[in-house]
Amino acid sequence: ANRGLYKFGTATMRDHNWNKASAYGVLSVPQVLMYSSNVGTARLIDENYSKNPEKFGEGLHRMGLATHFPLLPGTGKPVIRYPNKTNWSRTTLPWMSIGYETQIAPINIVSFYNAIANGGTFMKPRLVSAILEDGHVVEEFEPEVLRSEALSKQTVKDLQMILYEVVNDKNGTGKRVKSEKFPIAGKTGTARTIKPGFGYNYSPMRYLLSFCGYFPADAPKYS
Repeated sequence: ANRGLYKFGTATMRDHNWNKASAYGVLSVPQVLMYSSNVGTARLIDENYSKNPEKFGEGLHRMGLATHFPLLPGTGKPVIRYPNKTNWSRTTLPWMSIGYETQIAPINIVSFYNAIANGGTFMKPRLVSAILEDGHVVEEFEPEVLRSEALSKQTVKDLQMILYEVVNDKNGTGKRVKSEKFPIAGKTGTARTIKPGFGYNYSPMRYLLSFCGYFPADAPKYS
């Protein structure tokens, strides 16, 4: 009903199409994710966690998004803040909910999507299954379960449906990824870039775009 605009404290959050005729009105929870509504996402998180933001951070840790996986030299260590007197404001939680004010390595993102594809089981990421020398196995790296139920069965079922619709719904933000050869599920991401030479001011027109997903959506094999 706010047509893509919503104020948290003194800061206004905007959807990607807030100034267009296609600006969103009332959306269901699945539509919030399918259509990548910043306002919808932030309102959901703010309304459910603003009185206890520690619980939001704990959830991100529980789902493996804050776990450091040093698979290669230089692999980024995730940084997810916890509320205290110096690093928390009225806008922190809403903006964290859409990916700002956090630093999460790509390996953590894809591992989280793997957990969705795996029915809620969070696996420790690995680059190889074994090391061979002259055809003989020197060392094996067995699959390792870190959390057998990082997400509830109902949550996984809902997310699998929503991620499928992100790609296959005619208005889903991932529709360009759709393939006629096999079903794909996933989610788009958009982040504004920093303007060169302007400190930490965001550019109004430049974005980093990303997509993370898995296929075949009905029997996942690849991320």
